[in-house]
Amino acid sequence: MSNHVALSTSQFIGRQHELTLIWNQYKVACTGSARVVLLSGEPGIGKTRLLEEFTALAVEDGATILQGSASDFEGMPPYLPFLEAFGQYIRITPLELLREQVGTSPQILASILPELATRLGELPATYQIPPEQARLRLYEAIGTFLDAISTSNVLVLTLDDLHLADAASLDLPVTLSVDEASKILGVSRAMTYEAIRRGEVPSIRIGRRILIPRSQLAQLLGGRAMP
Repeated sequence: MSNHVALSTSQFIGRQHELTLIWNQYKVACTGSARVVLLSGEPGIGKTRLLEEFTALAVEDGATILQGSASDFEGMPPYLPFLEAFGQYIRITPLELLREQVGTSPQILASILPELATRLGELPATYQIPPEQARLRLYEAIGTFLDAISTSNVLVLTLDDLHLADAASLDLPVTLSVDEASKILGVSRAMTYEAIRRGEVPSIRIGRRILIPRSQLAQLLGGRAMP
């Protein structure tokens, strides 16, 4: 563990073990092996503080941070955590770099990220395709966008309050296609009651095609005991 992480854990009382576990997953992601971590536990157990502490360390280490949060307020749009995460990134990223990262899919991404059209200008019209195909194209475009963002620096994507997420927001990470060799660490916080066992933070390897089986994700978010 690097010196600044060791110092942080000495000052971060009560969750040093979990912070070290997440940092270890981060360092694996830095080598080009995408990872995902789910933080879960009872209210007040320290999930938000742990996520904040890790994010601060990742920023200090030079990582690119994308942050979004789910909400159960009425009228919130689908994919809200991802809209927040990508929206912030799109607004601050240099224009030429952004053009390069969105590649050949700006129209598809702009279907849920209108900030792209604002930054890039008018985009060519797209062909109308069935909703199922449109959703698949969208998921592929988001995966490619994440891969591109992680090319120069490790990418940390944090999704807070995942237990409040809408169905579309849960479908996206379940079927998201990212390159297994991408430098990506996904960290999500959810309020469940059985997933933290004796201070353990569960980590699940991201595959090339399937991130987490939907049944397992539902189990984690539903508060039932992990196998």
